Amino acid sequence: MSQAETRTLHYQHQGETLELLLKRSRRKTMVMYVHATEPVEVRAPLRLPLYEVDSFVRQRLDWIAEARAELRQRPTPKLPGFKPGALRPFLGHQRVLLVKEGSRKSVEISGYAIMLTLPLPHSEERIRQTLQDHYRKLAKTYLQQRVQKVLERFPSDWPVQGLVIRKMKARWGSCSRQGVLCLNSLLMEQPEAAIDFVICHELCHIRHFHHGPRFYALMDQVMPDWREREQQLLTSL
Repeated sequence: MSQAETRTLHYQHQGETLELLLKRSRRKTMVMYVHATEPVEVRAPLRLPLYEVDSFVRQRLDWIAEARAELRQRPTPKLPGFKPGALRPFLGHQRVLLVKEGSRKSVEISGYAIMLTLPLPHSEERIRQTLQDHYRKLAKTYLQQRVQKVLERFPSDWPVQGLVIRKMKARWGSCSRQGVLCLNSLLMEQPEAAIDFVICHELCHIRHFHHGPRFYALMDQVMPDWREREQQLLTSL
């Protein structure tokens, strides 16, 4: 099999045809991206059987439809991206991005705003990098705390060997066969319930390094509402 493969699948649901773009690559986990109008995108490992992808999708057809409907109703911010005045998420809540001039870089997050202090010039790329660097610093403590909290759902001897925080482009988290979790620092933008879902998902992979029935049975056992939490994560994209 090649190093990457893309194909289009179609599903009939509620009298409509759902177009899905399946992208296979040398990744270890399967993830879904839901958009308002563009095809749903599923990224999966090269060797994952198609029937597992099909099952993964069919179990989620109802809330895919709900998520797409919700996304279509959402207003688009007038100032997107990282321009001053844009709305940026922090732990699931939108805050106004404010920037002021100062000799030292700093970031302060309040209930309604994210205030950056930066030397001139205030380029959008510089604002983005400064904010994401700050999120990565916060994530080192916050995500470690969330891991410990979610671990309370598992047996006390669950073999977690470590935690790595980094910014990732294509996934929220991963787990090595040695039990080391890797979490995306941009999870700091997500609601706590969605963050805990990602952590729980990766902790379950320590025992079941696949997305088969035993994996989902464990997810159902330790986090019965994981589907609702996953939907929060997908609809925030």
